[in-house]
Amino acid sequence: MADAFASWFLPGCVGGWLTPSPIPPQHNFFKSGLNDESGESKVSGKNKLILLLGIAFLFIPFSFAAEGCSDLFRFDYASSAVMPILGQDVSPGGSVVAVRSLKPVAFYLGENGYAEYFFVALQDQYNGGKKLMSAGDVFFRFENETGSNNTYFRPATQKPVYAETGDVIEIDYNPDYAFSYAGRSYTTSALRIFVSKPDAFGAGFGTGESVIVLAETLDPLTQGFTKGSIFLESGSGLIFVLDGRIRFVSTCIPSCSDKDSVDYYYNSTCKSTLTDGTDYCLSATELTEFTCSPQNSCVPKQFSCPFGCADGKCVSGAKATCDDSDGLNIAQRGRTSGNYANGSKFSFLDSCVGSTKLVEYSCTGDKVLKSQTVECAGGSCEDGACVAIPTVAECSDTDGGRNYEVAGVCADSSGSYADSCSQNSVVEYYCDAGYCKTIVSPCSSCVKNACSKESLVPSSNTGLFLGAIVLLALAVIAWLKLRGKPKHKGL
Repeated sequence: MADAFASWFLPGCVGGWLTPSPIPPQHNFFKSGLNDESGESKVSGKNKLILLLGIAFLFIPFSFAAEGCSDLFRFDYASSAVMPILGQDVSPGGSVVAVRSLKPVAFYLGENGYAEYFFVALQDQYNGGKKLMSAGDVFFRFENETGSNNTYFRPATQKPVYAETGDVIEIDYNPDYAFSYAGRSYTTSALRIFVSKPDAFGAGFGTGESVIVLAETLDPLTQGFTKGSIFLESGSGLIFVLDGRIRFVSTCIPSCSDKDSVDYYYNSTCKSTLTDGTDYCLSATELTEFTCSPQNSCVPKQFSCPFGCADGKCVSGAKATCDDSDGLNIAQRGRTSGNYANGSKFSFLDSCVGSTKLVEYSCTGDKVLKSQTVECAGGSCEDGACVAIPTVAECSDTDGGRNYEVAGVCADSSGSYADSCSQNSVVEYYCDAGYCKTIVSPCSSCVKNACSKESLVPSSNTGLFLGAIVLLALAVIAWLKLRGKPKHKGL
């Protein structure tokens, strides 16, 4: 493994992730891969060109593994790296993990230096009683230092930064990393490499934001439990990555497409930024169907085919039917129901994923069930439908409200309204629940659209005032009637 790691780090090579021929143990491969210990070239110019072209040819299959805006990281472990560091030859060195990008000069490591790869120490390393590195330390060599000259690796002066996006690659060495795998719990020393983006890495059928490298062996006889084993830390647990190749989202906006959606009777390939998957038969009756998750990655689902499974799809047994009650109306919760080609029935209600995403079920022109996750743009998702967020009405009043003594102007979404005088009354506008409303109050002397305190008759006392007048009038009438009655003398 150390030789494979050495070959991979040959300065001047453009690839080499496929393991080339071993390098003799005495060769210091962290100097020049084409030089002997004296620094003298042992390969002629012609042979050197042929060797480089040969290594480049080996690298071609891997170069097409990532596309466009995404990237592919390679994590490689070496049990004893032989390396010159800080001007001193350390042989053998400690265990390390190398991190390399498919894209050239992908990492910025300070001192105006860019590199295609860097490596991280998995253990403390001493030389002559002097500590040269600690677990978790990052080392690199400038890209322009590779070539035929003897050069030394140096410690990074800052955390590695992915140059295209500015994402800081955090590196955390944890001597007590706890995790569960295959139903068992473990605690061990491990290296965690991560970025702040959620689901930035993808491997197998999972996504996550962290890559885990075991720094010690838990079980030498079990694959994935030896020192240097690589895992993707996903939301559903650790995913063992045998070849150490993990996708990185880079500048991509995560996307996913699946032609057959959730149709078990059609075979297709689901493609996403970080994971891919083609539908396949797990057994004669069990189908593994890949669909797009709400996080825009391909995830597998298991389905039992009533009439058997063949060619990555269920065998048909009836004519498919499908009906959608809302007709792709995201503002209405609908039910999509029917039967698959095997005759089995289905019924799905549109549903919310979080507060802003909607899973909308619908039918294709071929009466095939389809689902898609849509963003409720400018609104929220409630009870299986996108709803618009109501706008808050705005209202202002220059006199501060129901202030009869000051002339003011009230303004809302419908226009502006000024206080005014009208027939011994003052017309007052004020704000209520975001809109202008009006009230008319008696005023014996309304001047310049306002009423002085002395001439203001509060409208709230008008009823009492009129009531008192009525009672007084009734009392007078009753008194007059009593006074007008004749007096009877006794017999």
